[in-house]
Amino acid sequence: MLRFNMLVAVIFTVLYIPYFIFMLRKKYNIEKLIFNITLYIYFLFVLRLTLFPILIQKEAMESGRILFKGDPLINLIPFNTLKEVFTQYGTPSFGSTLFQACGNFIMLMPLGFLLPLTFSKKFNWKSILCISFLFSFSIELIQFIQNSFYGFPNRFSDIDDIISNTIGALIGYVIYRIFEPLINKLLFKDRRVKKPHLHS
Repeated sequence: MLRFNMLVAVIFTVLYIPYFIFMLRKKYNIEKLIFNITLYIYFLFVLRLTLFPILIQKEAMESGRILFKGDPLINLIPFNTLKEVFTQYGTPSFGSTLFQACGNFIMLMPLGFLLPLTFSKKFNWKSILCISFLFSFSIELIQFIQNSFYGFPNRFSDIDDIISNTIGALIGYVIYRIFEPLINKLLFKDRRVKKPHLHS
């Protein structure tokens, strides 16, 4: 079983160093550097949360196939999984189901405000929607490939996860827009539009 341990973190850090040097050469301001590093750490956190541990032992995969034999590898029916939150109300598994549903909304919420904070490009809700959808879709696709390789649903691929993740990112973007004037005033004074001087 390949876990997201210190060695994997070090490998990803080494891969990030060339881009960090590039930012230093471009003379990015300190705020940009901090948000860029934060975005990269957040990306690693999502990667660790959604794709690790990776099974590599044959014994673990064989026992998983026996235990989960016949279970579906993917859900393609929208809101099918989200309905379980309401149908399981009052049951012992309600708490874990509700926690997972809320977690899917929260997981990509930071992406909605970290992207416009990190990059100078002006993001709108459409670009956030597209990026968060593609990001979440990629995660679910990799999970499905993993499940197909394992022969059982180690991590359940679900269209509802994509829906929840995308909505969460949009909520994060709304939070950014609410606080954007304050952020620009405190951190990005150069972003404020300067009125042109009138020449006589």
